[in-house]
Amino acid sequence: MSLSLTLARVSAPHGVHGEVRIRVDTDIPENLQSGRRVYLDGRGEPREIEALHLDGRPRIKLRGINTREAAEALRGAELVIPIHEAVPLPEGRFYAVELLGVHVMDTRGDSLGTIRDVLVTGSNDVYVVSGPDGEVLVPATSEVVQEFNPKTRQMTIYMLEGMR
Repeated sequence: MSLSLTLARVSAPHGVHGEVRIRVDTDIPENLQSGRRVYLDGRGEPREIEALHLDGRPRIKLRGINTREAAEALRGAELVIPIHEAVPLPEGRFYAVELLGVHVMDTRGDSLGTIRDVLVTGSNDVYVVSGPDGEVLVPATSEVVQEFNPKTRQMTIYMLEGMR
């Protein structure tokens, strides 16, 4: 599979009919709706989501997983989809996985490196940029991120005082 989006991770079986508890890794719950096909650990044949319960402890039922034993075998598995099958985001918003590897430069044209990770914080995301001069933490705000071209995978940022 090419670029993929992790939606959830199986934590444990739930009951005796094949349901599993999950840790949800997406803030777009539509990506986990009934009828969607997901891949376990990004490989093999996809499984269809039969039911999703987000109340209390989140859990999911996948078609073809009908026993506690089959559910137990899924412990630790990631539920992923190809990024092109994900629910489209509004203009100017991107899934974190789409930003990994993006080249970042400052408004003077100096290269800072590439985005290695996206940290989700309470107020705004933070891009972890690794380059020849080390690591730079870049707040994902309109004040800092001046331009992002997803086709060329280039981002231009304004360096605030103390970012280096």
